[in-house]
Amino acid sequence: MALAILIFGDPTGRSLFDALALLLVSLTLLAHGIWRRFGVDKDKVWTKFGPWFYREVHFSGITRLEGGIQRFKLYESGTMVNVDYQRFDYSLVYVRLLEELQKRRFGLPGVGVDSPDWDMAAQQWRQTIALRLYKLQKKYYDSHPQSLEYLNSLTETPASYIN
Repeated sequence: MALAILIFGDPTGRSLFDALALLLVSLTLLAHGIWRRFGVDKDKVWTKFGPWFYREVHFSGITRLEGGIQRFKLYESGTMVNVDYQRFDYSLVYVRLLEELQKRRFGLPGVGVDSPDWDMAAQQWRQTIALRLYKLQKKYYDSHPQSLEYLNSLTETPASYIN
């Protein structure tokens, strides 16, 4: 208590502002830690913040993939979910993206679905995603050769697409 009076006992009021700012920052970080959740399952990837915010993107409905700094952005119609691979293990997202790139076309960074360069860009993204997935799960793939074979099969160009 005496330390608090010494630190925040400035009669000019500046110390009160500093204390409130510190409290606000602390509560914001605490709320983020308690209520912010990320998830992925076989059908969708989602993010939520308590009961106030929820977004999900179904893999079968992805319309566009964008690259960002330390993240991917997945779009389904008007909904966007950030895949921040520094925050959560999104390995299943990588597998599902590779599977979707085997089935159908969707927008890639700088390349539209109908672009003649789409096949080349999709192949580069397949290689990039598969390499990132392998690096994240190296021990698993080294000890499970069938899974590694499946991962390698997802990097090959498919004969045809659904759309």
